[in-house]
Amino acid sequence: METEVEDRATAAEKTEFSRPSELENEVTRLFHAPPDRVFRFFTDPATLPYAFASDLSKVTVEKLEVRPGGHYSVLIHFKDGPMRFSGEYREIDPPRRIVNTFEASIWPGVVAMETDTFERVGDFTRARVRYKFASREDRDRMEGAGGEGGIADVWDYIDRLLQQSLPSASDAKVRA
Repeated sequence: METEVEDRATAAEKTEFSRPSELENEVTRLFHAPPDRVFRFFTDPATLPYAFASDLSKVTVEKLEVRPGGHYSVLIHFKDGPMRFSGEYREIDPPRRIVNTFEASIWPGVVAMETDTFERVGDFTRARVRYKFASREDRDRMEGAGGEGGIADVWDYIDRLLQQSLPSASDAKVRA
């Protein structure tokens, strides 16, 4: 089994997209880093911006309170205009799980419950991000944005970053 994990790690990992139920979308990826490093990546103001874009000049973390009841808000400046992602953290279980609400300004009124899990696979981490929507219409609105290619590209970039030295908090563009 260890050889199988090592063999899988040598090949480029693909980001997978699925629909576990009619109200859910899921993104899965094996990252070449242990769970504590991947968890930190998605909860640290120095690295979280990379989860939204590889060009940090386009990303501002407006708020990041990684605790149950805490809020987050991330503003991205696209060519077509700004987009804000925001929500409230419901559960934080380092380095295994994060549960939060997820809203995007381009889909007013659509709120998904996002559950991120980080499972150890040898020296690596299988990350799963599952979005649960109130209705199929909400799921379809968010799914119809054509974001799979962008997500796959960003997650490829994240995997490369996880194998290097991660930026420090002093590198982050975070509003107080």
